[in-house]
Amino acid sequence: LAFYAWDRGVKQGDIRLLGVASYATPILSTCILVIAGYAGASPSLGIACLLIVAGALMASQDKLFKRQDGIDPKNRREAASPENLS
Repeated sequence: LAFYAWDRGVKQGDIRLLGVASYATPILSTCILVIAGYAGASPSLGIACLLIVAGALMASQDKLFKRQDGIDPKNRREAASPENLS
């Protein structure tokens, strides 16, 4: 089922968003292990989760910038050129 969902996401979805969403996998699996009692919650797990979220935010910067200013990140340099600022 997971392979089918991944295949469909790659073929019909936004591949960058799918890549960023894949950062949730280790967090979800760790939460399941803690809830099931196979692992104990610890500060190091919390820090690891925060680092994963930080990585996901860094990886999704293009999406965030596009939403904020309406400029496609690929054309950001062209939009900020001196000719376009006047």
